[in-house]
Amino acid sequence: MSSTTIAYEDFAKYANQVFAKLISMVNGVSQVQVYGPEDPAIRVQADPARLAAYGLDLEQIRTALSSNSANLPTGTMYGDARDYSLQANSQLMSADQFSQLVVAYRDGVPLRLNQVAAVFNSSTNNKRTFWINGRRSIILAVRKQPGANTVEVADQVKAVVQSLRETMPPGVSFGKLADNADTVRDSIAEVNRTLILTIGLVVMVIFIFLGTASSTIVASATIPVSILGLFIVMRLLNYSVDMFSMMAITLSVGFIVDDAIVMIENIVRHREMGKTRLQAAIYGAREVGFTIISMTISLVAVFVPIVFLNGILGRLLREFAITISVSILLSA
Repeated sequence: MSSTTIAYEDFAKYANQVFAKLISMVNGVSQVQVYGPEDPAIRVQADPARLAAYGLDLEQIRTALSSNSANLPTGTMYGDARDYSLQANSQLMSADQFSQLVVAYRDGVPLRLNQVAAVFNSSTNNKRTFWINGRRSIILAVRKQPGANTVEVADQVKAVVQSLRETMPPGVSFGKLADNADTVRDSIAEVNRTLILTIGLVVMVIFIFLGTASSTIVASATIPVSILGLFIVMRLLNYSVDMFSMMAITLSVGFIVDDAIVMIENIVRHREMGKTRLQAAIYGAREVGFTIISMTISLVAVFVPIVFLNGILGRLLREFAITISVSILLSA
């Protein structure tokens, strides 16, 4: 955020007290950090040559600063019924006050801080500032809560910012520097393209080897049926569409057509022996049913150990293993 009409310090307060607080109320936002405005501070730059001339060192300057700027109780008055604490506020608040601070005495004459150092108003960190398109700006970093959906949180934050546009003072502008939701969207879009390409290649290979459109349609029908059923199970398990689940779906496309191809080939064999369609289907399924069950269990057994992995690796791959196992079971 930046402004051409408001002083930087006042604009920083506006961004911190209005924008940051409203954005922090968005569901899924854990923290809004405001970068740019710094807390005011007094800066003292000692002159080594002057210190040496007066026989002082930096430790004496530090001691003088810490002992002469305090806000502490100085004593107690004891009465008959109650006691009273006396407090003298000697805390220094401005550069002019600090510059008159007595750091030592030389020949009975007080030596003040401005005689050995430069004292001026500054900030706690004067090494950091943000300039965007030639304007000094303020950065609001929005951080989401653990487990929150990045895309949903980003969309809600953008909606809040857009709603504040009408109430902003004249000359205030804002823009987007970075958005992790864009990376998520691009990654998911790329996985979607890969998934579509994978399905197309699998269907093409099935048609080349089976040779008939009807057999290709039957075998290919297991892909949408298994994937749609998988999405239902993912919803029941409260899984989200992320890189791991989409990668599992993409890899499972090659597995979920195996059972259908084996079944179709055996049914076609019985058809060639002269059986009717119903008889061929019954006898063909009966002969390879146990084989399909054993193939399915063998494939799922490969991914089951991943579900029980501990640590970060287990948490990352557990959703992947369960997703691909469910797709294989549904295809069977």
